[in-house]
Parts: sequence; C-alpha cells; structure tokens
Amino acid sequence: MRADALACLRELNEGLPAEAAFPVSGILDAHYAMVLRRGWAQDEMAVAVATSNSPAGHIHFDYGSVTIGAFGRWLIADPGYQQYMPGDEREFTIGVTAHNAPVLNGQAQQQKAGKIVAQENEGNDICKLKVDMTACYAPEAGAGLVSRTIWLWGRNLAVIADQIGGAGIKTVAYHWHGDPEAAWRIEPGWALLYVKSAARLWVGSPSLTISEAGLDRLPGSRGQLTLSTQGKTGPVIWWVFSLSESRPALEADPDGGSLTVSGRRFAP
Repeated sequence: MRADALACLRELNEGLPAEAAFPVSGILDAHYAMVLRRGWAQDEMAVAVATSNSPAGHIHFDYGSVTIGAFGRWLIADPGYQQYMPGDEREFTIGVTAHNAPVLNGQAQQQKAGKIVAQENEGNDICKLKVDMTACYAPEAGAGLVSRTIWLWGRNLAVIADQIGGAGIKTVAYHWHGDPEAAWRIEPGWALLYVKSAARLWVGSPSLTISEAGLDRLPGSRGQLTLSTQGKTGPVIWWVFSLSESRPALEADPDGGSLTVSGRRFAP
C-alpha cells in the first residue's frame, strides 16, 4: 500500500463493527489478487492468485502465482518481500525460484502482462478462475501458451491445471514454498505439510515427480522449505492441494487432458 494510505488507516477505529458481515464467498477481487474461498471458518481454505499488472517496481513478476491459507497461516506461501542487498536472499525473494508459476527452460516471468480469461461459480460447491500468463514470459522461454486454471472445490480442496505450449520448451520447473514453521513428509506422488498439529495439507501431482530430493531450504530462505520439481511439459500439468486427513484419490486421463479427483472430473 502507499504510505499515505497507511497513514489513513492509522486514523481508523480498530476492528470491525459488530454488525459487519463477511464478503460473499466465491471469487473475490482484492485488486492485486483474486481470492477463491467457500467459507470463512479457520479450517476452510483460501486460495489467493496474484493478478496485478501494476507498473510499480515493488510488484513482482508473479502473475498467476498462488498462495493457499487456512488456520490463520499461509501453508503454501511466497517470500512476500524483496531484499535489496545483493546476495542469496535477494535471489530467493525475486529470482527464478521466488514464485510458483511455471519456470520454462530455466526462465521465470519477466513481464507484467497477464490477464484473466474466465471466472465462474460452477454450482454451489466449486469456483473456477483461469488466467493467461503467456505474455509474462520473454521470447527466450519459448512459450506459445501458458495458462493456469484454478478450482476451489468445497472448503478444503484446490486443483491447478497449467496448459503450456511451445515447440521450444524443453523443461518446466515448479517451486512451492511452505509455511516457515511447517514440517514436511514425502510419500510416493505426494508431499504432506504439518503446521502446529492443526493443518495437514496434501500436495500432489500426477504430472511430475515429487521426491525427497526436491525438498530443501533454498539459499537465502529465512526458514521456508521449498518443494521443487522439474520435468518435461505435457498437454496439462496438474497439481492438487487437499486440506484433509488422508490424500484424495487421483485418476488422470491417458492423454493428461483431464483429472478425476475423488470422483469429480476437472478439465481446463
């Protein structure tokens, strides 16, 4: 926020009036992000998607990057700030690994040029947001198409589908930062985050390999562990995030174009 806006906030009475109501659930426009949520209890998931094209230098190249919150914490997080001193910490906060939009041929986003393609509520239990990130990448990345579709199903499950096209794309990589106090466990095809025994977040992908070798504290991190993975791109790269005691059942179509999660089919 601008400094003068913070000064105005200082003059406001603290807290909300007793009659204040929560916003309507669904897809909320927070100006710098779109937020998906179906409820407002502590154990219900919030998915914030970066959608700012502000020319301000402080705004990172992170269009479509996602943070996932519950229990008053960001379980899937972001460095959230920018270090100005050269070194590992600066690279961690604004470099290639800083956000979780796909990294193509080793290239992260270098432009603020994303756009919202679609946003809709599919019935009473699911909301969907689709963004186009193609123009956020420099020509060297070799991308002809980079789009991300995010669904929030119910109050505790999010699905992400990345469509990536371009004959010049050889590799795609992801970097998912956890809460700094989270403990991680790796199982075949899944990672599990524990935070203070309150939250259990499953992170899975039928498209890329998840392994203990990809879990590390990156240079410059102030404590966050990061789950990194890299592979070849496909028609769709899928990620699933489930706030639950047990991991959900996944079944990908042979061509990878759709994914069934606990009996429900998703297709971008």
